[in-house]
Amino acid sequence: MITAVDPSLCKVWKVPYTGDLSEAITRMRKESLTVAPNRGVIKSGGITNAGMSNDPHTWPQMQEFMNWLAPHLREVWRHWNLSEPVELKIWKSWFNITKQEAFVEEHDHGGSHIAVSFYMKKPPGSGNIEFRNHEQPMWVNYPRNLTKGKSQDFFMEVEAQEFDCLIFPGWLSHRVQPNPLKEERIVFSCNVHGVTEYSPVLV
Repeated sequence: MITAVDPSLCKVWKVPYTGDLSEAITRMRKESLTVAPNRGVIKSGGITNAGMSNDPHTWPQMQEFMNWLAPHLREVWRHWNLSEPVELKIWKSWFNITKQEAFVEEHDHGGSHIAVSFYMKKPPGSGNIEFRNHEQPMWVNYPRNLTKGKSQDFFMEVEAQEFDCLIFPGWLSHRVQPNPLKEERIVFSCNVHGVTEYSPVLV
């Protein structure tokens, strides 16, 4: 009998949230009115407050969610068999609001250890995130049957519904499909760094 043996670690995790974030969504919509569109990797009229000083993870309206998120971050950290003891410190957060063909260009989350994308509003058919398949270059010289979203494609689409939270390594390059709807897609994102005794100082 042939048996598949794969020592690689799961890189993308998904967990649904069941709380009420209507007040946080209201605040994000209000804050977005003062932000210019098409900043950074957000294109075609999308809005992000990434790089601005008002990090949503510090808002009172987000504290219930942040408390819920903490043990899930630690579970993923342990699955990756990373150093303990550690403080999983959130050092940047932002929101993205995209509708009417707005999308997010391919990017990664720099030096962060864990990246989070949480779908606070996601109408059906509003587009999904796609992760670059880092194994694809190794298969490029093989005679492949390429199928969109399969193991040898350039990108792997991950379907998500409203209130799904995705957790993945900060180095994993990704992009977000255009939202063809007039309805808005609202995503909260944050960068997490595992701070240990020997960590460099983050600025």
